[in-house]
Amino acid sequence: MKKIITILFVVFICTTTSSFAQRFGVKGGFNITNLNVEGHDYSAKLGIHIGPVAEFHFGDIFGLETGVLLSTKGAKEKFGDDTYKINLTYLDFPVNFRAGYDFGTTRVYGILGPYFGFALGGKYKNEINDVKTSTKIEFGDGGLSRFDAGLTIGACAAVSIFELGFSYNHGFVDISGDSGHKMKNRVFMLSMAYKFGENPFRK
Repeated sequence: MKKIITILFVVFICTTTSSFAQRFGVKGGFNITNLNVEGHDYSAKLGIHIGPVAEFHFGDIFGLETGVLLSTKGAKEKFGDDTYKINLTYLDFPVNFRAGYDFGTTRVYGILGPYFGFALGGKYKNEINDVKTSTKIEFGDGGLSRFDAGLTIGACAAVSIFELGFSYNHGFVDISGDSGHKMKNRVFMLSMAYKFGENPFRK
């Protein structure tokens, strides 16, 4: 799995450092994450995402943004005063197609595209009768699946070199592994991006 992640990361770097990418940057922000699990009613928990992004343009309206984002996901469940948490850390590879339009000095984008994710690790964290415990999540045989994929939909507004965006990631892959209960990621993302390089829409 580490070899697969390394290969994908190298492919991303080689692609985004070519002459085809107009702009580069860094994106980060907060996640509101949950898990859709059969037989369980989980609550949302907070997470973060951060990583490099690259932007491509095709004409005056359409473009594409891709990147490598370190993203924390999971969910929590409460029974009285007891709390049960599932904490997951992913390396996500979004491929977001964008359509933009100018409103004065602000350019507004609609976003739609797939994402692919690989779980780097995770922990079950419980607080029962004021006693805290932490257990490493196993992946592969007998554990959760590392691979995730889904669809991103959202919007963002760009002013100069800054972008503020909101998006929703709907996971389609059952990551439950051998647990017998289907489990899929659900993530709302609030992002801030800083991009450098020439903006083709501000010539």
